[in-house]
Amino acid sequence: MANAGLFALMFLLRLPLLDGGFGSEEDAWGHVLNAFEMKEQGRYILSRLPGHPLYEALCLGLLNLVGARALWWNAASALAIAAAVVEFRAVLVHWKVPSSWALAAGFGALPVVWMAGTTSMDYAFSLWLILGGYRAWIEGRIRASGIWLGVSAGFRIVNPALALVLWAGAISAKTQPRRAVLEHFGWVCGLSALWYLPALWHYGPDFFDFYRLPLPPWPKMAYKAGPGVWGIIGGLGVLWAMAWQFRTPFAPGAPRVEWLAAAGLYALPYLRMPEKSAFFLPLIPFFLLWLVSGLSAARIRLLALSLGLSSLVLGIHTHEPHRGVPELKGGLTTTVSGQSVGLHPWVGSVAGEWLKRRNRRAYVESLLNTLEQDPRQGLLIAGWWFAEIEVMRRVERRSSFSMRPIYYSPPEEMKRILDAGLEVRHLPDQDAINDRKYASDLCRQYSQAYP
Repeated sequence: MANAGLFALMFLLRLPLLDGGFGSEEDAWGHVLNAFEMKEQGRYILSRLPGHPLYEALCLGLLNLVGARALWWNAASALAIAAAVVEFRAVLVHWKVPSSWALAAGFGALPVVWMAGTTSMDYAFSLWLILGGYRAWIEGRIRASGIWLGVSAGFRIVNPALALVLWAGAISAKTQPRRAVLEHFGWVCGLSALWYLPALWHYGPDFFDFYRLPLPPWPKMAYKAGPGVWGIIGGLGVLWAMAWQFRTPFAPGAPRVEWLAAAGLYALPYLRMPEKSAFFLPLIPFFLLWLVSGLSAARIRLLALSLGLSSLVLGIHTHEPHRGVPELKGGLTTTVSGQSVGLHPWVGSVAGEWLKRRNRRAYVESLLNTLEQDPRQGLLIAGWWFAEIEVMRRVERRSSFSMRPIYYSPPEEMKRILDAGLEVRHLPDQDAINDRKYASDLCRQYSQAYP
């Protein structure tokens, strides 16, 4: 009954954001666009290197089943995140962590966890499968654990990294027979390889690569790794719990080295590409297990309370005209790395996300209307707006535009367009990004702001 209540609470908390578009992250719209393109071309297409084959298949299934309706796509993520929170509570119960329900609920209310359950990305499914695999392992269900983690690879290729820690721990501490470890290895590696056969077939070995972006400014990286994950109040709660942890003996029998090793492994994707707080999602449960080991029930409840409030108040938001949060009364505003940033006491991550989605939707709708009436011919460098423009064009059944939106333009393509006497335009900030991406200055020289 406790698990059913926890599951229902986690799902219901996300209802206000489910019908506000596919998310404020461009990759969410990219998955929808990728599903459209797979349906139109009748073949497998990578959403981005190295692919997310099972999630891409799920997106194609959702498109065929319910169409491009954000409510149903996001509801699938909300169900997955609710299931992940229940799995986390089962892990806490196994390790006899007191106040497991409260801590699991606080975990589910963290900004990065909350948003993962309201956007059309693989994050929620990845977290659920990783925690399901870990729970099965500690309960002695070795084959089930291998299947859970093997399936998780189809959603994100780094997901089964936990298996490395489990194998090393089992072999060094002799907690599992070698035959069980080999069986687990076979399931994880066999299933992981299976999902990527279509990519290997269509693209060859070059598919095994990763998307590259220029490093963001360090304040943005710090935000993504700190308040973007924990919120301000949640972050303070974590620091407070760490102060107690260093003065408290660990619970006997707790595999704290394994937990820290798992957290460390899952930190690597962010260190490689520090772009998204969501890259920390698989790290959080294992860090929390280490953090609360040996703490009293009262202190765990206080930590859970801080995590629970982390998404609701004291939000840090960027003030961008088309995709940020508008400046609000009662907040503190400053400029960081050339960008207006505000601290709002009563507008937390959840309310901020709703405002960002509303802002994006209004801008894209006005952009579509302008493009539809624009007689000029040429290229529009849309960058992070490209997928949303193309998805909404299809949803609203608009015809192709004379000013053709593209993601980014290599120098050769831009020169060809310019030589043909056509125009090159760009949406806000995309000219600088295009030039950085291709180590060129053509955009600065020849592209003009749209419209």
